[in-house]
Amino acid sequence: MWTRKNVLPQAIAGLEKALAAQWDHEPQVWTARVDQALFAIEQAIWRHDATLESDEGHLTEVDSAQSPSPGLDRRVGRLHDGLADVGREVGVLRQSVRQVLNAGGEQGLSDGLRDRIFELLHALRECSNEEANLVLETTTTDIGAGD
Repeated sequence: MWTRKNVLPQAIAGLEKALAAQWDHEPQVWTARVDQALFAIEQAIWRHDATLESDEGHLTEVDSAQSPSPGLDRRVGRLHDGLADVGREVGVLRQSVRQVLNAGGEQGLSDGLRDRIFELLHALRECSNEEANLVLETTTTDIGAGD
């Protein structure tokens, strides 16, 4: 799963930084930074999600003492599906942010749109935590140990 440099945590940190910046003085600049951060998230998700797929379009094999395991395969599949869902939501949010920018962006993002972006951030953290737990379990679990 970690075959390439994992840029998703960096992209998440970039979105957190953009959201934490003071936005009331220059709402158009702040909105553009949020858009750029969402774009980075979108790219990182698709790049990261691609590491879960083999060249044939199937989910990659996980090299673990638990493999082959239908339970492990289901967890990797849920992680893959979760990332795809979050990636689609990022696309929807970017489209909404771009509409604000195209309208001049002087009002900044609505509270509802900001709330949706914070919900996205929460979902990203959950996916990241689930992946970290999955990697930890597959690398540290020794099936049959202690028998």
